[in-house]
Amino acid sequence: MSRFIPVILLVLNLSVVAVQAAAEGAGALLHILNTDQSDAKRLEALRALEKTGDIDAPQILRSICDISPVIRAEAVRLGTRIAAADPELELRLVALANDLTSEVKVQMLKSLPYFPSVRAAAAFQKLLAEALVSKDAKLRAQAEALRKSSKGADPQ
Repeated sequence: MSRFIPVILLVLNLSVVAVQAAAEGAGALLHILNTDQSDAKRLEALRALEKTGDIDAPQILRSICDISPVIRAEAVRLGTRIAAADPELELRLVALANDLTSEVKVQMLKSLPYFPSVRAAAAFQKLLAEALVSKDAKLRAQAEALRKSSKGADPQ
């Protein structure tokens, strides 16, 4: 048994190092997401956090306040999956139906049908009505596609 102790300790040490490396990787991605000036780099970091499973409601709440509409729209997409279990997150995401940018509004049209609240349903109906007469072709096209379908689009 004593000859296995160094092997067991080595395995345990490697496990701790692997956990630390994973945490540092998430930390580096969070640093990029929260500080980098490049929208493309922040978007890449947000998507990498999604792939690693390190994205959570507090980070989504920070990302929906980002200056970039692309980041806000991606945060809405990611938040759609967990909003039903987090009333604060759902409330803040639903408020983005009033965002001034077409990128966020298009994503909101895709996401709002998946939120369970009456507030979300009302925001969806209002946004849909506005989008159907919008001058923005992409927003109007999304609204027309949703109007034709009875249950909405996949939030992804």
